[in-house]
This record gives sequence, structure tokens and C-alpha cells, in this order.
Amino acid sequence: MKKLILCLILSFQVIEARAILFEPYIFTSYGEATHPNESESPKMFAHGVGASVLFSLIPMLSAGLSADYRLYSQMSDVKSPYGNRTGKRLAIHPTLGLKLGPAFFKYYYQAFGDYELDNETSSGEKLTYTDVSGHSFWLSFPVFPLTRVGVFYELEKYSKYENGSTEVDLSTSNNELEFNKFGIYLSILL
Repeated sequence: MKKLILCLILSFQVIEARAILFEPYIFTSYGEATHPNESESPKMFAHGVGASVLFSLIPMLSAGLSADYRLYSQMSDVKSPYGNRTGKRLAIHPTLGLKLGPAFFKYYYQAFGDYELDNETSSGEKLTYTDVSGHSFWLSFPVFPLTRVGVFYELEKYSKYENGSTEVDLSTSNNELEFNKFGIYLSILL
């Protein structure tokens, strides 16, 4: 009886191990930061590293979490209407994965992770955009065993910002800061 229980536990561990997808990745993207009250939208680059951990639900479909650290840099000239939006963000996303033959598709819902600007305001306080929502669509194909190259599109929308101890709700006046980005990434799918 003990051997049977031990075999069942070991077989469950093998099945469970095969049902996990792990994908570390690096990425770069280009887009713009739009704000409804500003006449211009600064051009932005975003670079980062991250990883996805997905658990198989059915043979082709998996679900889990992705996390990445992003560095944003503004490429447009800094002008008074919008200042400098160079900053950073540690993001965590609920993720769905779909594997169709060699193609691997991921969808993230942008739900967590504040965007902190590197430069302080004129009064010396940090400015952080919060309450993020949005969508990310990633598609990759193998180029070497385990190594994949892909493209993605992301939309991030921030509904609040904190300036020191003051929090401002941007959604009440339809003033959300929005990033639209297209990018490429390199990953290892294990």
C-alpha cells in the first residue's frame, strides 16, 4: 500500500511538472504617451526583462502570471505641456497562453504596477501614476530549440497619479495617461 501511494505521489509530480510553462524574456518597444489635455504626444521607448509562469488548463491553453521590470525613456523633446515621462515600472499581470503548433500567443491584462517618473516635480516631489488597466498581446515563434522571437502590442492606461501626499483621480475628468506601444521580444520557452 505504501508503494502504491508513493507511486501515485511521484506520478502526480511528473504530470504537474509537465503542465508548467516557464518563459523568461527581454523586450523593447516604441510608442507614444497620450493625454487628452495635451496637444502633443511624446514618443517613448520601453525596455525590460520579465518572466511568465503558466499552468496548463487543457492541452493548448494555460493560465498564470507574468512579471516584468520596465524602463521608459522619452525620445521627444521635453516641453512644458507634458514634461519628461522617463520612468520605471515593476508590473505583474494575469496571463493566458495559447500554444498552436509552433506559435505561442500570450494575453496579459495590465492590472498591477505603478509607473514612477524619474524626475521630481518643481516642488521636489515624486510623481507616480497608479491604477493601471490595459491589454497586451504577444505572439512568438521558435528560431532555435527553446529560443523564440516575437512581436507584441500593449495599451496601458493610468487613471490616477500621486504627487507627494496628493492623489488625483484622472478618470473623473477623462484625463487618463495612455501608452500605446509596439515591440519585439526574445524568450526561452521551457
